[in-house]
Amino acid sequence: MIRFSVIIPAYKARHLRAAIESVLCQDYQDYELIVYDDASPEPVPGIVEVFSDPRIQYLRSLRNLGASDPTHSWNAALSLAQGEFVNLLGDDDLLDCNFLSEMDALIARQPGADIYRSRLRRIDESGCPMAFGFPLAERESWDEFLYFRNTELRSHSTAEMCLRTSALREIGGWAAMPVAIGSDDLTYMALASRSMIVSTNATWASWRTHRRQVSRSRKLEGQRLRALTVLGAAERDFIESNNAPTIPQHLLLQKLPGSESRPVKDRVRSWLAMVAGFFGIE
Repeated sequence: MIRFSVIIPAYKARHLRAAIESVLCQDYQDYELIVYDDASPEPVPGIVEVFSDPRIQYLRSLRNLGASDPTHSWNAALSLAQGEFVNLLGDDDLLDCNFLSEMDALIARQPGADIYRSRLRRIDESGCPMAFGFPLAERESWDEFLYFRNTELRSHSTAEMCLRTSALREIGGWAAMPVAIGSDDLTYMALASRSMIVSTNATWASWRTHRRQVSRSRKLEGQRLRALTVLGAAERDFIESNNAPTIPQHLLLQKLPGSESRPVKDRVRSWLAMVAGFFGIE
């Protein structure tokens, strides 16, 4: 079995070559790269054709799956993955060249988890660092993850996560959410409730901020508001249905969208600064 499957759901072409190159530069070689072209109108095929590496698998969808919910294309690509672990990399994001080797070392030190994580940096459109993610504890429970996400506005993306492929498939893949808002949160909570989140600070993934992100689309503001209401309800159900091993339940509930101390509009303002777009919706 292949150790890692790196999936790039491709729609935007501008930074795609850099994303692919960041995977091919890895100092760990047991991986495949799946570029899933979600019926993009941009020159995605020509960019992929430049690379002759046999580890690259390119597929183009007959129709656009991710316009309203990018998780549809993410899960279509997941069905193709042969790796024991899967990493979902945005078509404008980057991995450090030691990312997979550090993930492999982390898995060897802490076997049995379903979710492994590196540190995150934010970069601008030209690739210059803008901000750096919090230092990470090596082990974290699902409730700690949710608490620090909601109280500290701790950023995360899909780029810095390696998920056990079989576990992700068992929970039905990435959770469906309007414009994918909160899909990663719900997915990581579901996986972390089965085992701890295990992290390393020894490597980085880069999450690019630019003008074509979903988070900057005024046309989607209503969808984002509705999605955050749905997310708050889903997080509340999860908290009430699962035993939180570390954080008292009332503290977890205080910061959810729609709670008195955390109105949906306030949560939207925070998310607008954080939510990355995989698709070029103006």
